Amino acid sequence: MGAYLAAHHLLPFVFASGGDAAKALIAIGGTGAWVTSGPVAHTAHCMSKLAQARMMELIANVFAQERLMVLTVHPGCVWTDTSKTAPEMFHPYLTDDPGLCGGFLVWLTRSMKDKLWLTGRFLSATWDTDELISMKDAIVASDMLKARMVVA
Repeated sequence: MGAYLAAHHLLPFVFASGGDAAKALIAIGGTGAWVTSGPVAHTAHCMSKLAQARMMELIANVFAQERLMVLTVHPGCVWTDTSKTAPEMFHPYLTDDPGLCGGFLVWLTRSMKDKLWLTGRFLSATWDTDELISMKDAIVASDMLKARMVVA
């Protein structure tokens, strides 16, 4: 609900700022959106993260002609006050630097016009940016990094 309210109330200001520069709406999500089983498959958390990622895809489609970069970004597995409350078995995996996500967001929003093809997708701050860019054609052609139901 928080991401919806933020988008609903902030986007009018973003568009009112004028100019022809690309604009961004980025939600900090989590890979829990894609988890369906195992010890970290907490229903409420996983469903809310999936709903958030899907909502960002829908916003991207609604504003496709507005040069609005809309993304969901996983910040990495970071040791925070909140993550300290996770079961101890997860603590060894909380190894990502807290600044990683900030650096990734700076990279994303610098020269956004060259990265608008990422709009509507789910990204992770832990990914290699050069590798991500090198996969552009495949990602776009197959509409990857989005929530889909595949029926064969």
